[in-house]
Amino acid sequence: MNRWVKYVLIGLGFGVLDFGFMELVSLIARGSINGAAPALQVLAAVVLYGAVWLVWLIPLAPLALSEMRISGKPKLAALTGIAVWAPAMAGYYLTYAAYLLLIGAPNMEHLLLRNRFQPNYWWTVRWALQGVVLGQFLEWVGAAIVLGAAAGWLCARWYRKRQAKRAGSADNPA
Repeated sequence: MNRWVKYVLIGLGFGVLDFGFMELVSLIARGSINGAAPALQVLAAVVLYGAVWLVWLIPLAPLALSEMRISGKPKLAALTGIAVWAPAMAGYYLTYAAYLLLIGAPNMEHLLLRNRFQPNYWWTVRWALQGVVLGQFLEWVGAAIVLGAAAGWLCARWYRKRQAKRAGSADNPA
C-alpha cells in the first residue's frame, strides 16, 4: 500500500479515536474540576488542555520523522502533516455526526435516528449536519492544513538538527 494512503488512513482512524478521547477528557474535567480548590482547577485545566492539543502529535511525529528518513525532504514531512491531520478532522466530524444520530448529545436528542418518523426530522438533521458538523469541519480543516504542515516541517527541522548533531559527534568522538 502506498505510504500516503497509509498516512490518510492513520489520520482518519486517529480522528475517530480523538473524538472518544475528547469525550473522556470532558468527563474527567467535569468530575475533577468541579468543587476543587481554585489552584487545582487551574492546574487541571492546563493539564487537560495541554493533553487535548499534544495528543495530535502522536500520529504525526513518527510519520513525519519516517518521511524524513525515506525522502529527506522537509516539504514532504510538511505534506505528511497535512495528509494526517486533514483526514483526522474528517474522521472526527464523521464520528461526531454518527454520535449525534446514534447516541445523542445533551439537548440534541431530537436528532437521534429513532426519531426519523417525526415530522421535519430529515430537514432538522440536514440543518444540524450542515450547520454544526460541516460548518465546524470546514473551520477546523483549514487549521489542520496549516498547523499540520507547520508541525510536519518542525519535525523535519528537529530530525535534521539531530542528524547534524550525530554526524558532528561521530567526527569528534570524546
